[in-house]
Amino acid sequence: MKFNAKIPEEGIRTMVCLSAAADWDVLKECPSSCFELRNNLGETSYVVDIGAMFNDRIVEINYIAFIQTSTSNAPTSIGFEGTSIFNIQLVDDEIENVLESNGGCRDPNSLRLRSANISASDICVCMDGFISSNDGKKRGAYDTCLNCLTDIENGCFPQVTNICAMDLDINFVVALRILTIRASLQQVNAYEGNPSGGVLLPNSSTMSLYGNAWNSYRLSSSYTFDSFSRLRFALTRTVPVIGICLTENLEMTLSDDDINCFQFPSQSSNSTWGPDLPRAYTYNIALGKSTSHSSCINGGESNNAVDGRLGTTYTSELETNPWFQVNLGEKSYIRQIFLYRDKSAPEGLSEAFMLTIVDDDDVIKFQKSVQSNDEVVKITVLPTVVYGSGVKISLHGDSRVLSIGEIEVYDAQRSPVRKIDIPSGRLFDGKKVNYVTFIQENGEAGVSQFYNLTFVYGSSEVGDTP
Repeated sequence: MKFNAKIPEEGIRTMVCLSAAADWDVLKECPSSCFELRNNLGETSYVVDIGAMFNDRIVEINYIAFIQTSTSNAPTSIGFEGTSIFNIQLVDDEIENVLESNGGCRDPNSLRLRSANISASDICVCMDGFISSNDGKKRGAYDTCLNCLTDIENGCFPQVTNICAMDLDINFVVALRILTIRASLQQVNAYEGNPSGGVLLPNSSTMSLYGNAWNSYRLSSSYTFDSFSRLRFALTRTVPVIGICLTENLEMTLSDDDINCFQFPSQSSNSTWGPDLPRAYTYNIALGKSTSHSSCINGGESNNAVDGRLGTTYTSELETNPWFQVNLGEKSYIRQIFLYRDKSAPEGLSEAFMLTIVDDDDVIKFQKSVQSNDEVVKITVLPTVVYGSGVKISLHGDSRVLSIGEIEVYDAQRSPVRKIDIPSGRLFDGKKVNYVTFIQENGEAGVSQFYNLTFVYGSSEVGDTP
């Protein structure tokens, strides 16, 4: 709607309202159907987005109402000359295609679904947590995708009734039983950097993330980790930054003292988990695994080197030929090993040390002498990956001290679907979980998927699956 208006003096409040009925009570129930003129003296041109006033719903308009009052700090008498409104026009903008010229959807909260053969029949659907403004998930020519997690009580338009988001089913394995913890979408687009993305559940056990997303699900029954707990799922990814967080509430911490997330680094990209994201353990096949050592000082136990924290260290006693070993639990195709120095003893790895990869029977499969002054010593297994189940670091000679800040072991991804098995109980023992949050950053048009999220052991009050 376009019009011109002239306000003759200060203290005049003027509104233009649109309504299906000539009823003041209807206007009071529908405050967004009124547009208040700016208190600019003199003539001003206005362009009003009627679609935004009615949340992009298709509504019937039969009346235009003009309301003039005085402001609270103005004299009680407005005066003889009131606001003049003229040249009123109702204009239809040209309907835009729901697809951008590059093939993406115009609405950042929608996703393009392609037909079997790419054609004009491709559609945009609102992602989970959003619904088409005129009901349904398909975004029509006049629609926008509305956040449907919060009920909109407004007499301007009817409530949307279609499904907002499918629930996610999380498996809970305990005492030879498989139970189901249902998780409902609680929050979308908590990622403030660029919330152009979201999630869709193709089925109740698969979570698909598109673009930049930060979506949280509330568990129907709280889950508590014990020391034997494991977190298992399968993961495919085409983006550099992706993670999962397990928290008691929706607050995310940036403190290294309270880590609730796991991030999964990409093998093909240098993009990292940014400082604006909650603190996260870097997933690798050594994280939380069992360790052994030749000796250790008090407070310098060997499991400190696989606890995902750079502030804790393993330190041996002063001895001959000290060594440390992480046992991976199963054979893996080992591709790369990162060793972080003990910052309190930076000389601990500056001298030559021996890296050894062994199998289940302690047979040596790979061995290399390494010397580096780098703060993070990165060792790539060449010329190919090595199939082993243990990684050992040792120093040779008398009166030696071996000190390691952290060791990370990365396997070669030999399939697009990666099986993740985290000994989460060693990191989260006693921790209570009410929310599961999925984060994807720098996704652009990328997509990642979590399959069959499973809590193994631990405790929950969830009942048996029907």
